[in-house]
Amino acid sequence: MAAEGAEVVLVGRRREKLAEVAQVIEQSGGRALVFPADVTNAEEVHKLRDQVLAQLGRVDVLINNAGGTGAYSSIHDALMWCK
Repeated sequence: MAAEGAEVVLVGRRREKLAEVAQVIEQSGGRALVFPADVTNAEEVHKLRDQVLAQLGRVDVLINNAGGTGAYSSIHDALMWCK
């Protein structure tokens, strides 16, 4: 995606791991933004949303590859990104 010009937002709990992935993306000519957050924590997700929208203005594609034991939420909850 980054090779095609997408700005990639990397989210996870460990900043150092995110930075490693961001470096690979940037070395390939892409742009990556790092946002450490625990996506099982609703407060952190709302803060993340606000930061991403403030910096990028929109989210075109959202790929969630996180596992966790937090509260279940359905896909329609992702509409909060459209605010």
